[in-house]
Amino acid sequence: MSESFSQLRLEAVTRRYAGGGESPALSELTLAINQGEFVALLGPSGCGKTTALNCVAGLVPLTSGAIYMDDKRVDTLPTEKRRFGMVFQNYALFPHLTVRRNVGFGPKMRKEPKDEIERQVSAALKLVRLSEYADRFPRELSGGQQQRVAIARAVAMEPSVVLMDEPLSNLDSKLRHEMRGELQELHRRLGLTTLYVTHDQEEALSLADRMVVLRNGRMQQVGPPEELFDHPVNSFVADFLGYRNLLPAQVTVVGDGLLQLTGQGFALSSRTSGEFAPGGDVTVAIRPDDIVVGGVGDTAIDAVIEAVAYLGKQFEAEVEVNGGVRLHLRTDERLELGQRVTLGVDPRRVMVYPGSAPADDESPELASQS
Repeated sequence: MSESFSQLRLEAVTRRYAGGGESPALSELTLAINQGEFVALLGPSGCGKTTALNCVAGLVPLTSGAIYMDDKRVDTLPTEKRRFGMVFQNYALFPHLTVRRNVGFGPKMRKEPKDEIERQVSAALKLVRLSEYADRFPRELSGGQQQRVAIARAVAMEPSVVLMDEPLSNLDSKLRHEMRGELQELHRRLGLTTLYVTHDQEEALSLADRMVVLRNGRMQQVGPPEELFDHPVNSFVADFLGYRNLLPAQVTVVGDGLLQLTGQGFALSSRTSGEFAPGGDVTVAIRPDDIVVGGVGDTAIDAVIEAVAYLGKQFEAEVEVNGGVRLHLRTDERLELGQRVTLGVDPRRVMVYPGSAPADDESPELASQS
């Protein structure tokens, strides 16, 4: 059975690669994962999320730092001694082995008794609803079925922790949605401690108990999905989590919990928290969904529709504000190219951050990691 523990802890985990320059692939990552928790590592390509997963798995050694399961240090153990299950992006199934033998590969390598292997394999295949495919080969399965075999192989090892590296990225949109539901159900039924790597914010929001956003090897923010979605701690996290409109602006008035902001061709109000002074340069972050056609309260921004696409239930549009600023919006209102519109945003949905939005190669100060 899987080893009982209370917490998996990463303490200042750092990984540098030869020839990687001064910046490490992963820099002093400190994170505690409770037993039964589903934690998603999220960020763009090259942010360090897969490096973090590989460090936990033992596939790459740490440059510095340590990994513990409660008081037991595990980063000094070889991969096979950690008893972690791994699900890869490319499934990594053995093409010459049947589904049954693929799933039983881990327990067999641990030299477990034959009847125990059969029990584990049968239970895992039943769990992912593939019992009837046990004697088929991977090439005879669909992509979704192959991924379920990979999940069954990880589960059959009865691991302490399951590590998943973008397991759904090779599937089409419909299969990704279905597999996401299956992963949710598996996690609910088994209570597996899971560390999950993805670049897909929707995937992370729907699956994770907590999300960790990484950038250039450094943690930016960690917390429940709702917290990161509604209150991104800096403009990078806001941008990555869907605040597509990042606009330079200046604070004109501060008072009664409300900021008055002006930019190139627009004026907005915000109820964001933080210390701001009149005259200060800031970055305003707004989601496309939060821009309302027709204005909101005292907010009225005149704009012209420059591009529009019909998405089924909604229209997605790019508009140009007087002054040349471009905004992206999503609305139920029917829009036409060249149409003049008035826009507004609820002050509660206008995020404000000090200074200008950082470029991708800059390293802003870390957010709180509590």
